[in-house]
Amino acid sequence: MSEKIYIIEQINCRGEVSVDKYSFNREKFFSVLDAMNEDSFDEDGELDPQIAEKVEELGGDDSWIVEQLLYNMLVECVHFCDDDLTFEERIQAIKNGKYCAELEESMIAVGFSAKEAKGNLIDLDEDEDW
Repeated sequence: MSEKIYIIEQINCRGEVSVDKYSFNREKFFSVLDAMNEDSFDEDGELDPQIAEKVEELGGDDSWIVEQLLYNMLVECVHFCDDDLTFEERIQAIKNGKYCAELEESMIAVGFSAKEAKGNLIDLDEDEDW
C-alpha cells in the first residue's frame, strides 16, 4: 500500500478544463484530518491556527494548497457521488480513498494511487445525475 494520498481537482473555467494533481504523505494528511471538526474553518474560510500549524508541517511551502484542498473538500463541496455526507462522513470517505465531490466550477477526487483518484473522478463524469 502506498504511503501517499493522491488528490485530483478537475477545474472547468470558461469552457477550458485543467487538471491539478497533488500527493501528500498519507499519515500526516490523516493527522490533519483527525484534528479537524466543523469549526476548523471560520466563516471567512480561515483555518484554526492549531490546525494551520499541522497543515504547514504537511505542505511546507505549498501549505496554502493543502489548506485550499481541505476547504474545498470539507466546506465548499456542493454534491457528492454518494449522497450528501456529513462533515465526519466526508473525512471518513477521504481516509478510505473513496472521496469525490463537485464544487461550483470543479470536481475533486481522492485515492491511494493516482490511477485510483482519477478513477474516482471518472466515476463522477459517468454518473447520470451529474
